[in-house]
Amino acid sequence: MARFDDLGTDFDVVLDDLVSRGWLARSPAGAFVLTPRGEAGRARAAERSARTNRASTTASASGSMPPRSPSSDA
Repeated sequence: MARFDDLGTDFDVVLDDLVSRGWLARSPAGAFVLTPRGEAGRARAAERSARTNRASTTASASGSMPPRSPSSDA
């Protein structure tokens, strides 16, 4: 996997999108903070990720998936 900071992501575009969706807002100090809508989205993403991890762990343990090889990018 490529390092996250080497993907050429334009974070201004990403942040503007999240603000326009109502997921992020600026605090009085100027920091980005999750709004209630953003927290709900984060929670949904965390649950989806957990379900995927449980499913792949179960499949791997049952032998229906090949084991993952160690990453050389660690």
